[in-house]
Amino acid sequence: MGRRAQLNDIFIRNLAIPAEGRAQYPDGKLPGFGVRVSSNGLKVFYLTYRFAGQSRRLILGRYPYKSLAAARADAHTALGQIASGVDPQRAAPAARTAADAQSFARVLEQFLELYCGQHNRASTAAETERVLRSVFQPVWSDRDVSAITRADVLSILDAIVARGAPSAAIHAYAAIRKLFNWCTERGLIETSPCVHLKPPAKKRARERVLADGEIVRLWSASASVGYPFGPIFQLLLLTGQRRGEVVGMRWAELDLKTGLWTIPGSRTKNGKAHTVPLTPRARAILKSLPRFESEFVFPARGKPEQAYSGY
Repeated sequence: MGRRAQLNDIFIRNLAIPAEGRAQYPDGKLPGFGVRVSSNGLKVFYLTYRFAGQSRRLILGRYPYKSLAAARADAHTALGQIASGVDPQRAAPAARTAADAQSFARVLEQFLELYCGQHNRASTAAETERVLRSVFQPVWSDRDVSAITRADVLSILDAIVARGAPSAAIHAYAAIRKLFNWCTERGLIETSPCVHLKPPAKKRARERVLADGEIVRLWSASASVGYPFGPIFQLLLLTGQRRGEVVGMRWAELDLKTGLWTIPGSRTKNGKAHTVPLTPRARAILKSLPRFESEFVFPARGKPEQAYSGY
């Protein structure tokens, strides 16, 4: 349990990310209301309450996509429902609004917190969130999840394929299928609209590699781009590691004297720790990078507690 203080935007924005698990910060102004921070950087508003003799928790939305004022207002509304003998998590369909728990936007927040935040690696959770927010949320934000059909899903996926991005369509299909399967398991919908829906394109094995001349041009271009993309691309070339592993690199993982980079199992695809030898050029690049008050080699802009993700 975190400290009990009246929440404000500055306080929430500057909350430290816990090394593991979650940290909870109750609001000193509204009983039961608070914000919870997960080790993957998710900050989610919640309301704890008792109904019919049982303790319950209502997810109100993710910060900063939902403002503190809006979340507190939703908490007040929920408390009013409780006082009237209505469980806000099981409100009658006739009482629902576009902002209630069945809207795609609200269900998405719950999915990110309760599934991705608990079962996915931070990089996987971030990528799933990026796809769902950029591809589906702008179209379905206020739609009731139970009203979304297979035709709605196909319309979006077909449009991605039509613009010449079959790989992006495959990733979008995987993300939305995962969300709707979760909705089915939670009883939010009867049947997923993705049932019997085939992937929108076939995966192709990556066979192409860069020619020597292309590597030279990429290296030169990276040098001209500057921080952070320049050194990120150069380290990708020098180490052969995945984008998420390089961008999520922490100073504590590096031993520049011995030239070793130890990636913990929590950040690798196979879940096993991996030691990467660093060439003299790679070490020189790392030593030349600006040092911020952050554990990350490439911290997010304005959010030093998170790794960069602006790519």
